Amino acid sequence: MKNFLQRDVHHTFSAFVVDPEPETVRQIETMLLEHFPNLEVKGSAVGHTVARKMIEDMHPDIVFFDLVLWRDFRCTQSLYWCEPDFETVLLSDADARLADSIHSAVMGYLIKPVSSETSGLIVQQALQRIQERQEIRQNRKFIKHIIQRRLQKTPIGIPTIEGYEFLAVNEILRCEGLQKYTRVIARGKTDIVSSYNLGEFRNLLEPYGFFAPHRSHLINLRHIRKYHKEGSIYMEDGVCVPVAKRMKKEFLSLVSRL
Repeated sequence: MKNFLQRDVHHTFSAFVVDPEPETVRQIETMLLEHFPNLEVKGSAVGHTVARKMIEDMHPDIVFFDLVLWRDFRCTQSLYWCEPDFETVLLSDADARLADSIHSAVMGYLIKPVSSETSGLIVQQALQRIQERQEIRQNRKFIKHIIQRRLQKTPIGIPTIEGYEFLAVNEILRCEGLQKYTRVIARGKTDIVSSYNLGEFRNLLEPYGFFAPHRSHLINLRHIRKYHKEGSIYMEDGVCVPVAKRMKKEFLSLVSRL
């Protein structure tokens, strides 16, 4: 039998096996090595309690699950009550799959002992569904990015002592908290002192790609010039904004996706 998904070998996938028999794990590893070189078993567990923690930590693409342990897992854990981010293939000693394979989280079933001839199609279908899900996620990210770019041009009203000033979101570089007030710094414009506090500006601007690296600052992530790893952000206007230690990880995660 030829290798499946050879055209997509540049994609790598991970598998996890939950089964009390080491021989079953070896059978699955052998089958994948022979026919699915881009799908590797990253770990295994002999019980559903240990499996949950390991699955949450490892984020596998496919989980091969002993039928009896799957039933225990499904009854005692909440992982499957939301949409799982992996495909599940049940492993059974007998042809007793119907009631369980109907479950929306189950891709299909394999009868032990696992052989290449009976498992190939199920694994191939699981990988194809994984790829389809990844493509959907990428499309959603792209659409979200387009929407955010358009929203960046949307004018918003900033309340001041005199009334309102209207600015396009992409003109705003950053905001500084001034006790109960906020200074809004915009590109090519005089600073605006608003009667909104910084918390209200966070609620208003965070959906547009703003981030609060410090309790006194709110910045437009698209107007960052550079970042120093000791905890300093330099904006387009040359101002250095501090990053609180507790916010560094989130900040780096956000800018890596811009």
